[in-house]
Amino acid sequence: MSTPASLSLAVLAALAAGSLAARTVGQEQRSRPTSWPPPPERIVNVNGEHTFGRGRSTCDVYTVPEDSWLIVTDFRRIDTGNLDPELDLQMRQRKARSGETVLYFEFSTSPFSSPTGLRFEPGSTVVLERNEPGSSKQPSRYSLIGYLVPTE
Repeated sequence: MSTPASLSLAVLAALAAGSLAARTVGQEQRSRPTSWPPPPERIVNVNGEHTFGRGRSTCDVYTVPEDSWLIVTDFRRIDTGNLDPELDLQMRQRKARSGETVLYFEFSTSPFSSPTGLRFEPGSTVVLERNEPGSSKQPSRYSLIGYLVPTE
């Protein structure tokens, strides 16, 4: 048989557990990422063309806004009929403050596609770099797809 004191302790324990569970659920809801899919104004879709010069050559593709991270989910080189399959390119991040570049992906004709993507810092620039010191100019078309995540 339970005493009034043991019943009171059991009720207090249940109330404390319920309060803790409610706080935990509330914290999980606040820390959830933004909804999917991102709103249209947060989607990044860049198509471009660049002729890489002789030797090492770079092309700035996209500069990330200061208030967002860029998540690149797809990047492709598009064959224009005269694409040199030996032209190897690197996708790099140039950091805004230091100018340092960080290698993210190296490819020749293979596209990059990932559901989780590559993350680029606020204010940084997505850069393509020809990493083979070639002897001829080489035009290359490209397509970048991703989305912006607020830094908040």
